[in-house]
Amino acid sequence: MRLLVLFLFLASGACALIYEITWTRMLTLVFGSTTFAVSTILASFMAGLGLGSFFFGRYIDRRGQPLFVYGVLEIVIGAFALAFPFILVALNHLNVFVHRDLWPEASYFQLSGVKFVLYFMTVLIPASLMGATFPIIVKFYVRRIQRLGEGVGIVYTVNTLGAVLGCLATGFILIRLLGQTATTYGAAGLNIAIGVAAIAINGRLAAGVAEESSVAEESSSAGELPRAMEPTVEPASSPADAVSPLLSAAQPMNQADQREAGISAITAAAQGSLTTPPSITRRLAALVLFGFAVSGFCALAYEVLWTRMLVFAAGVTTYAFSAMLGTFLCGLALGSIAFGKIIDRQKNLLVVFAVVQMAIGVTAYASQFVLTQPDFFLALNTGTSLEFADTWGSFARRLFGSTALLMLLPTILMGATFPLVNKIYVGRLGNLGSGVGKAYLLNSVGSALGAMAVGFLIIPAIGVMNGLLLIAVLNISVGGIILALAPPADSSADAATTARRFPLISAVVSVGLLAALFTYHFTRPAPALERGIRAALEPAKVLHYEEGTSGTFAVVDGKGGAWRALYIDGFNAAGTGKTYNYMRMLGHLPMLLCEDPKDVLVIAFGTGTTSGTIGMYDFEQFDIVELAPEVIDVADYFAEHNRNILDDPRTNVIVDDGRNHVLTTTRKYDVISLEPMPPYFPGAMSLYTRDFYEICKSRLTDQGVMCQWLPPHSQSQHDQQGLLRAFAEAFPHTSLWFAEGTLVAIGTQQELSVDIPKLARRLASGPVHDNLQTTGLNDPLRFVSQFLMGSDSIARYVAEVEPVTDDNPYVEFFSIPKKSHEFYQSANLLDTIARTDSVFPYLTGIPPDQQDAVRAQLESLRTGLRETVQRMAIESARKEGFLDELKASVKPLAPTQQ
Repeated sequence: MRLLVLFLFLASGACALIYEITWTRMLTLVFGSTTFAVSTILASFMAGLGLGSFFFGRYIDRRGQPLFVYGVLEIVIGAFALAFPFILVALNHLNVFVHRDLWPEASYFQLSGVKFVLYFMTVLIPASLMGATFPIIVKFYVRRIQRLGEGVGIVYTVNTLGAVLGCLATGFILIRLLGQTATTYGAAGLNIAIGVAAIAINGRLAAGVAEESSVAEESSSAGELPRAMEPTVEPASSPADAVSPLLSAAQPMNQADQREAGISAITAAAQGSLTTPPSITRRLAALVLFGFAVSGFCALAYEVLWTRMLVFAAGVTTYAFSAMLGTFLCGLALGSIAFGKIIDRQKNLLVVFAVVQMAIGVTAYASQFVLTQPDFFLALNTGTSLEFADTWGSFARRLFGSTALLMLLPTILMGATFPLVNKIYVGRLGNLGSGVGKAYLLNSVGSALGAMAVGFLIIPAIGVMNGLLLIAVLNISVGGIILALAPPADSSADAATTARRFPLISAVVSVGLLAALFTYHFTRPAPALERGIRAALEPAKVLHYEEGTSGTFAVVDGKGGAWRALYIDGFNAAGTGKTYNYMRMLGHLPMLLCEDPKDVLVIAFGTGTTSGTIGMYDFEQFDIVELAPEVIDVADYFAEHNRNILDDPRTNVIVDDGRNHVLTTTRKYDVISLEPMPPYFPGAMSLYTRDFYEICKSRLTDQGVMCQWLPPHSQSQHDQQGLLRAFAEAFPHTSLWFAEGTLVAIGTQQELSVDIPKLARRLASGPVHDNLQTTGLNDPLRFVSQFLMGSDSIARYVAEVEPVTDDNPYVEFFSIPKKSHEFYQSANLLDTIARTDSVFPYLTGIPPDQQDAVRAQLESLRTGLRETVQRMAIESARKEGFLDELKASVKPLAPTQQ
């Protein structure tokens, strides 16, 4: 039965991580995917876990029947999960109401405070119920106080391994195959099944105990004690252990616990002996709990720091972040199970705790050496890109290899801390639930504070590597203090002599260790992370490097200034040069296709090229929404291309999540243009879904134009069609345009109509004419010749694929093997260019006597565009060696493509 209960708790841990991941994704759709939003959701979740563990730990010591209570909790968690999508709808309306009606004049920080309260209220109840299950299962599982460390270690390991399974299954499989709602409902069903099974097991145990009690009565009348009810006191390992059963016999387990365990009151008393050695005073035990809270603070701080470091090796994808979290949890599970038995055999637990804390600090700081050597960093960052792995096996080896190399050893030591602290702090079985609950609460609160502090204070103030040093110093200091205060394990004369010397020895060791750490850290030529990044980008010159709240940012000059790029977390997010000419079209297309634009919105500033292009036109107000304030800070490096648009009096910069701004603003826009990160980036997917486009449509005026970049280089043809279908379902009047090597979707409220004479006048404007002259698109017919497909052709093109939605963001979860950017670019462009329509039916203002000539000229331009794109794609395929694969992917190939 105990093994079956552990299996149920394993499944419960999987459900908890499924909820944490899916609910975080769902909540950021409502409140935005800012760093503040993600961090506060995580902190609220951790705080809820701790509170539930604390209050229910105390409750279960009084109530008894832990399996029954556990079963009820699991059913309630499942019921809440079933209701969560409906709660989300209410939260969405509440969020909009606060922004638009209740507090429209509120500042960003005031609104952030309101959101924090809403986050906390939303996840508090389910997270508390999830946290409550841990001390309850510990109460059921741990039968012998002498094996408390092993018991807690096993329970913690099982639950954490379940969390690993839930994390990896959700991040790699479930959301991609089922969508977010179905994944949540599946976990809810599993929770309810776990609860029903736990209650059924509780009933069987109660029935078994009743039957055994009846046998006991018969046996006692005959002067015999049933074998199953004989006392089972383990041999004492010390005089204190031998005496402790007698001392605790006056405090027997409550009757409910005895029934659960199926043992007699005599045995229960024997097992209620003290586990905390008499030498550990209440003050020392309280200090250990404080150290455990600091350890939790450090653990989540390390997780954030390692994530910021690993994105350069593992990539910025959902798979990478899932692997990082999974590896972190796996290390905790391994440490807990590995140290559980060892802890029960140790005499001086304080020394063990102190040494473990110091070892965590040393190994966590040493983890940076994975990235210290530029050659090694370069090998991880280039040439072995995880995105282009040949098989799932090679992908997993690289992904989990890089994460394990950085964090596995210190997380194993972190995992040892939990059973160790409980062994020190929990005195007897009678207060097992409350003791475990209090320890879990302090650790969870520390974890929540660590996640917040490192992201918002430590990294912006001192950077990732200095932050790693600071957190390591915290761990080592906690260990050193406890090591100096630890009393001897026995009271012999030799031990007393050692005890007098021990504080001095401990202080010398701790100070020496910290001195060596500081000496190394501050005599390095540069932080390891920055050295690795600079090496990976050579021979380009790094002009600006910043580790901010939203990520790591670098501005890079290449080929003697021939191009300049903005790197975010090692990814070339935006830049200048021929490759980025399409950004100009993201400004020109919507502004020229809109009848009379007055209010304009751009989401995702980047280098500001699109915004600078829009600034050439006449309008009244220009809102720029950018998620990362650091991007705005480096705008001056790209002033030549963004035309100092941030200094334009018409410009209003809003640092916020673009989706949340569109959802909550009261403004109506004539033009909305956006160029977010590619859709496989975590968080970016929310700007590519049908649901988001529906929100945008509601914020457009009757003459409004929506412009969306569809990056052909980042996904397969199937996924590209899914993105286009999502846009087309929101905007029935959709057209697809070619934009200097990429694709742009245009959505209008009414049927697309282009007045050629008016377009000619607007193209003749000085700045607009000069900007488009380099590409020859300053001629009206050449400009409209970039049209590829209208709404009818698009409907046929995407008919066989599912649209990308908030609930089913499958494009984010790319398949392995993932092709190169060049392959996807060629395949998607060839796939669309072969289906081009004539733009002529959408043109107006052409005199009847010129229509035939215009139609002929447009057909010639369309043929020329098709041949140019085909030639470029084939040349790229030959150069990169994927021509045969391209022919198999895009059928049939025209003769010009052979």
